[in-house]
Amino acid sequence: MTSNEVVTAEHKGSKPFEFRIKCKSLNAGNMLPDIKGVEGIGAIINRMIILLFPKSISQERQDLRLLDKLWEERDSIFSEALDALVELKKRNFIFTEPEDSLKIKQQLQLQEDSLDSFLSERCVMDVSVK
Repeated sequence: MTSNEVVTAEHKGSKPFEFRIKCKSLNAGNMLPDIKGVEGIGAIINRMIILLFPKSISQERQDLRLLDKLWEERDSIFSEALDALVELKKRNFIFTEPEDSLKIKQQLQLQEDSLDSFLSERCVMDVSVK
């Protein structure tokens, strides 16, 4: 979902209606959702920004007072957030994508397009060969 797009929806068994989305979808999970076979999957993948957190924190190393510590630093955190918002606005609200996110998105695209997948995995592309 992206802001301000017109979407057609319906309540089950009712007449379809259109509305504008006023939010972005933020999802968190331990695994990526299964989106194979979804119509418009390329557009969905293009809009995704995937943030990986590959390291686990053992239970004995977890800071159970973290929320309290963050609350104590709320003024600084808020100031940093405003500075980041100004920078984001300068970039026309285009978020920086981590390299590992881009790689995962490329893999998802290849899985969706079996011809591209076959060509990239099994064929050598060389423009000098005639």
